[in-house]
Amino acid sequence: MNVLTTLPHYAAIYPMKRSLEYMAVVLLASTLSVLHHLHRDVLWLMLLDHMGAGGWFFVDLVFASAHDETFRRVFFLNIFVFGAWIVFPEDMHPSWHVLSTIKCYCVATLLRDIKPVRRTHP
Repeated sequence: MNVLTTLPHYAAIYPMKRSLEYMAVVLLASTLSVLHHLHRDVLWLMLLDHMGAGGWFFVDLVFASAHDETFRRVFFLNIFVFGAWIVFPEDMHPSWHVLSTIKCYCVATLLRDIKPVRRTHP
């Protein structure tokens, strides 16, 4: 069941389909997660899965850094879902995947909607 609830993370590609870099991050991180959930006993896959998730978080922040309000929202959503991962019991892990998928899609939509802002230097 954990693998099936991991698959919808690929949907975060759609809002950012014009960004090859973002799409690559989503594909890599989601694929690492699928592989980890297929082979739960392989430590190095777990480590790669968590590194992929951390990398996706970092990329979210980099993309959001162009707009202060979006940055705050993206940061909060990521931290909220990370906190849920910590407190959800193991038998609720598939439910956490659903929450994470919704967050990933919402974040990608927020990033897609960032309007370029001309910054002036003091």
